Amino acid sequence: EVGTRLDSLTSLFQGLDELSEHRRRARRMEQDSVDFAVHVSEWLKTYAPDLLDRAPDVAAEELVRRFQAAELQRAEYAQIDGDLAEIARESAALEARSLQARAELDSLCAAAHTKDLSSLPTIEERVDAARELQGRLDAVEASLVQDEAAPLEQLLAAARDVDRSALQVRLGELEEELERLDDEIQNLNAEVRDLDAGLTRYAESDAAEHAQGLSVQAAEIREQALRYARLKLSSVVLGREIERYREQNQGPVLKRANALFPRLTLGRYRGIRVGVEERQIQLVRDSGQEVPVEGLSEGTRYQLYLALRIASLERYLERNPPLPLVLDDILIHFDDERAGAALAVLGELAEHMQILFFTHHARDLTLAAEAVPEARLFRHALSGALLK
Repeated sequence: EVGTRLDSLTSLFQGLDELSEHRRRARRMEQDSVDFAVHVSEWLKTYAPDLLDRAPDVAAEELVRRFQAAELQRAEYAQIDGDLAEIARESAALEARSLQARAELDSLCAAAHTKDLSSLPTIEERVDAARELQGRLDAVEASLVQDEAAPLEQLLAAARDVDRSALQVRLGELEEELERLDDEIQNLNAEVRDLDAGLTRYAESDAAEHAQGLSVQAAEIREQALRYARLKLSSVVLGREIERYREQNQGPVLKRANALFPRLTLGRYRGIRVGVEERQIQLVRDSGQEVPVEGLSEGTRYQLYLALRIASLERYLERNPPLPLVLDDILIHFDDERAGAALAVLGELAEHMQILFFTHHARDLTLAAEAVPEARLFRHALSGALLK
């Protein structure tokens, strides 16, 4: 019984020791809970004041969730910062390329003597056309020099010295000379045939060689004579046709251009004068002073060209069916007043033919609305450009 009681006491003391240990653990846990609540409260005051009214454990879980979300956002922001840096580098490279392209465009504009970038494609097309025409001109010049065996300057000087009044007489002389050359060629052919027939009687190699050389020379003489006659005859006929066309069309065209040019220059020039034997146009100012084409400003030259062009078109329409007329920014060298006058003249021409006027200047639309009757004016926008 004593042993049993001692065992019970031992168990009791052990239970008391365990109880004391549990109480100490409970106190530590309570202290930890208090410390946790204090720490959570401090964190909430600093990072999440809106969670102060919640229980510490609930607030701590929410704070942890927010921290994890913030970590994810920070990683995303770091990725975004890297992307932005890459974009910045690409943007800097593009900016450098843009500056280089701008410098090249500025140099092209300076070389083309223009400040309008949109006119560069047109200028490039004109340069290509000019190169093609120059190539054709060089080919024609080389052909002329080769055919005539004389420098081009000498041929031009000879053409300028030709008296038109004597062309008809000279044509008759050339025709007689052609007949004479034909007779000589026939006689030479007969002689060649006789020589060929005589040479066949001989078997010597020298005779055969001489006969072959004589045949070659006779064929060359015949070819060169015919070629010379064709070229001379073509030159005379071409000169006569040019003069006939000038006589038939110069008067009406110049008369109409003489009426249009003062309108296009707003009366600054009185008209156009060309003498009977003169080949150069003289422009008459309102004061009566005559000015050659070289003395005109660039804008006035465009107005003179437009007057002559419209007069030629009206002359063409008198004898032929109408065709569409396409104009591309022809008023870029005109001020507002002269551009309005030109549009008024084109509006009158629109009674007889269709005019397609391409422009990228809004000013031309405004001036056209003022100068052209509404019934003849149609506007159409195409890819940012204005088409009237």
